[in-house]
Amino acid sequence: LKKSRLEEGRFVSLDTSNWNLLWSHALKKYMNCVYLVVGKDKVFVAEYENIACGVGLRCFRTSDGMALWEADVSGINVDHSLYSNYVTLRRIENYVILIGHALAGDYVETFKDEDGSTVSKWQATD
Repeated sequence: LKKSRLEEGRFVSLDTSNWNLLWSHALKKYMNCVYLVVGKDKVFVAEYENIACGVGLRCFRTSDGMALWEADVSGINVDHSLYSNYVTLRRIENYVILIGHALAGDYVETFKDEDGSTVSKWQATD
């Protein structure tokens, strides 16, 4: 069976002294884009589909790639697949801010970096 590009998508952590693989994780199903923010001991990963609604946010320990949490992200849901979606992340103090720019509107969601719990959600829809 031929595998699709999405089934093979991964993000990896490399040791830059020798370029050996430290750890890797598969992208969530149907996600084809990723935006990373790396902190001292954590990496925050936003996974999204750029031509459909849907976004995920996960956190991993940088040293060994252990999954620490997965946030409940709302995004903006629409009933069709003709859709553009672009997501970025920012980390400010103890918060991870997910910023989405979508055809159906923009959205901002804030999460605690320690456990992924939701702090706030905002949407601007047409």
